[in-house]
Parts: sequence; C-alpha cells; structure tokens
Amino acid sequence: MSTSPLSNPVSHHAGCEIAKFTNCKCHCRGVLHQRCILEAAVNSSYPSDAAFCAELTKLFGYQFTQLSSTPSKQLATRRSWSSSALSARQKTQVEQRIVDVTLHDLLEITHSLHTTGKRGWLNLLNDLTDKSYQSLKTGMPSHGSSNSSDGHFWASILAMVSAAFPTSGSLSSLNNSTHQHVLSRLNLSFGSSYPCYPYSLICFPRGRSGRNLKQIPAMTSQSLVNDAIDAVLNAWRSSNNIRSAGDKMFVLCLTGAAVSADLWRHPSAVNHLLKRAVELARNRYAASFSLDGTSGNVEDIIDIYLGNEWQSTDVKSNGVHLGHPWV
Repeated sequence: MSTSPLSNPVSHHAGCEIAKFTNCKCHCRGVLHQRCILEAAVNSSYPSDAAFCAELTKLFGYQFTQLSSTPSKQLATRRSWSSSALSARQKTQVEQRIVDVTLHDLLEITHSLHTTGKRGWLNLLNDLTDKSYQSLKTGMPSHGSSNSSDGHFWASILAMVSAAFPTSGSLSSLNNSTHQHVLSRLNLSFGSSYPCYPYSLICFPRGRSGRNLKQIPAMTSQSLVNDAIDAVLNAWRSSNNIRSAGDKMFVLCLTGAAVSADLWRHPSAVNHLLKRAVELARNRYAASFSLDGTSGNVEDIIDIYLGNEWQSTDVKSNGVHLGHPWV
C-alpha cells in the first residue's frame, strides 16, 4: 500500500491493518482491521482518486456494474468466480460481489470528497480504532483464543450503536447515551444462551443451521460489550468539530463496514453499517454506486439478494426460536 499507515499500536499485529483477505484472526477483535485503507480514504492521501481506486481494486476487486457477469481475466475479483458454478455457488458469487463492490465504492467516494468538508473525520476514525483499541485491549481475551468469528466483534458493536439510533432525528440523543441506553433501545440482554442476538450472529445469507451459524465469542462477555459500546459513545462525544451528526454517522458506518472481517457473513453489519453508509452517502454527498441500475439502487439490491435470504434464517438456540437476523 502506497500510503503511510498510522503508527502501529503496541502489541498489535500490523497485518490486520492492511488485511486483504476475509479470514483475519487478529486479536484486536476487528477494532483495527483495514485501518490503513480507512485512513487513506478519510485523509484523501493518494495523489489522485484514480490511484486510490487502483489500490481498492487490489483489495476488493473491480467495480462491476452487473451482478452476474463473468469477469474477464483483465478484471480483478476479490474472491473466486466460476461461470459454470451450481445454483448455490452462483448465489454466493453474486452476494459477495454486492458487498465487495459496494464497500469499494464507499471508500472511493470518501477519498473523493474535499478534505475541507471532512474536517474532524480523521480524529473520529482514530478514536473509533486506535484509541478504542488502547482502552479495550486489556479486557479482551488472550491472543491465542481469537478466531475469525471474533474479527466481526467491533463491527457488531458499531452496528448496535447505529441500529439504536436509526434516524437523523435520534442522533442528538447519542451525546448523552450510555451502554445501558443502547442495549435498552435494542431490547438486548445477556440473560440468554445467545446474548446480543442478532448482532452476535455470523452466518452467510443462506445459512440455516448447524455449522453455518456461529456466535461471535467476544460478544458473550458482558463487561467487554459494555466497555466497547461506551468507547464508541466516547468517540462520538469527542468529535464535536465535525459539522453534523449525519457526517459522524457516515464515518461510524463506513468504519464498521470496513472493519468487519467478512461482510458476507455479517448480517447486522450489512444492514446497519454498509446499507446505512450507502444511504447517507447518496443523500448527503450525492453519491452513486456501481451496481445502481434499472432493477433498483444498490440499497434495494442488498435487501433483495442478501436481506431476503437472511430473513429466511430462523435461528434456534437450546430449543428457543430467536427469529431471523435481518432486523
């Protein structure tokens, strides 16, 4: 990567911050995942938008404009693609293309925005990543206990905050909120065998049972979840130099979408971070997206191809039906 990253936090593996793949197992629990590319986008640090787009293509693949077109050898893809794949694999390829291309678009859009309109964004990003990691790392389980599911932890925390304040009118309440308020707004508790559901769930859109449904281990720690939510709220309150709450929420959602280890397996992050970032970018910055087309905007495409599948997932834990995760 051609941009200089922020200083590497003590006791953190720098590879997570420049992660190119979806199986990261870093012990930061996703707090610092892909931080370098986020910083480059917010700081507009590449010499041109075209140069940054080329870097994003290395990470996320080409900005395809069609859902199911077979890529030529000249067009990079983040994940494998087979034109002769069976039906289930074809659906997987389309779903993965949607999240990868859309995240690519969001980062490129952010880089293209004039830096004067992004005053304070880098400080908020740093507070949501490095500063939060420093405040939480002692309460995190040991490095050896981390797995790829834990790489979704921080994005789930950010998704919870976004979901608890879903409208522009509700954002003013964030300044005086605590983790108790967030959990109460979402009607979440730690009294079940699947605490913080559905934000603690990892499953691909057509995952229905068994090994296809996984829990984020770090989400079972009440103290860690509480502290993590408070870290996000502290970052929000410290970002008073950002001109509007809508811009703050965009930075929060962009950060959350990028730090998720794999959006394709992360329903709460797609619903409350990726999709909301798209809506905010479209409404606030007049952005358009590669997959916008005659069948609808990319928000509609996310709902149809991913949301509808996740709505068909009825999770059951210890005989109790928890319902689908697309809420």
